[in-house]
Amino acid sequence: MLIIVMTTIVIVGLAAIALAQPERPREILVWNDETERRLLRERRINGGWW
Repeated sequence: MLIIVMTTIVIVGLAAIALAQPERPREILVWNDETERRLLRERRINGGWW
């Protein structure tokens, strides 16, 4: 019985920690100028490095 209670506490604790994490920003990494130009043409990003 004690094992079930402890397992439940651990699972609930891990779920609470996971839900408390802020959402990761969806950043697009641009590795070179050609990729940046293509992404700008496709309007996936709003601006360049400036």
